[in-house]
Amino acid sequence: MAETNERTTWYSVVVTALLGLATVVCVLWSGEKYAQRLHRRLHEEQVLIQVAEETIRTVPEVSDQLHRTEAFLAEWDRRKLGGDDLTQIMGELTTLAAATGVAPTRMAPQETVQHGWLLESRFRMAVKGTTEEVFRFISEAEKLDWEVWVNRVSLEPSEDPADPVSCEIDFVGYGEGSGFSG
Repeated sequence: MAETNERTTWYSVVVTALLGLATVVCVLWSGEKYAQRLHRRLHEEQVLIQVAEETIRTVPEVSDQLHRTEAFLAEWDRRKLGGDDLTQIMGELTTLAAATGVAPTRMAPQETVQHGWLLESRFRMAVKGTTEEVFRFISEAEKLDWEVWVNRVSLEPSEDPADPVSCEIDFVGYGEGSGFSG
């Protein structure tokens, strides 16, 4: 019986040791998994901190871009074509023609096309004058305080250099339309 008690005690010790070892292994294994989760979480937090730092560094640049965009839009609103503006621009071009020495021979509005919210207005002007006067007129026309550009220039030279040249200029201007087409 003493031998049975010894064996039982020995089995108890071995089983207790194995259970203890199993517990230690489980604790270590779960601790390792927990440590891995903590490490992943720490890495995610570090990435978030890096993103936040980068965002903070770009705020002045984004702010500067925003101010430039706002300035562009304010300038666009001031200079865009609308309603009677085309008539006013044609009047200014006629005045400019007289100031540069060219004689307007024809002025006619062309088609107006709407591209989404953008309104595109075209008009054509024909003038006569010396080559120098015509080019001065074109140069000054592009400096007018409107969103109007010279789109095409067609010169018809004269046979005699003393005779005036004929020039046809296609202008295009942009403004804000309402709604969307298409």
